[in-house]
Amino acid sequence: MEKKYINRNYCCFVCEQNYDQLDQLKLHIISEHKEGDDYVICPSCQMPARDLLVHYRSKHIGESIPPGTQSRALIIRDIKKKEEKQKQRSLNSNKEIFILKRTTATYSLEVV
Repeated sequence: MEKKYINRNYCCFVCEQNYDQLDQLKLHIISEHKEGDDYVICPSCQMPARDLLVHYRSKHIGESIPPGTQSRALIIRDIKKKEEKQKQRSLNSNKEIFILKRTTATYSLEVV
């Protein structure tokens, strides 16, 4: 049986840059972004991922993440389309924005 390859576009989950091949995406992520902060490396297949729990559920079904492995990137960026972000900003421009600050064991709300 002959394999059929679908023309696919791979998008970087950190900066939204697009690639035609998975290997190009992998090389880009490893060379341009910071391991641990932006991505983690899967110990089974060496593929960069934001969240190993999600990666293992879809790519390594039935396997578990080795103990002591960092399972998530520390910084997870929102990669919504620019138009959606601008639309959301305009919707929020008339609303007050609150920041939740932690001080020792209590939290305080500050209006910005």
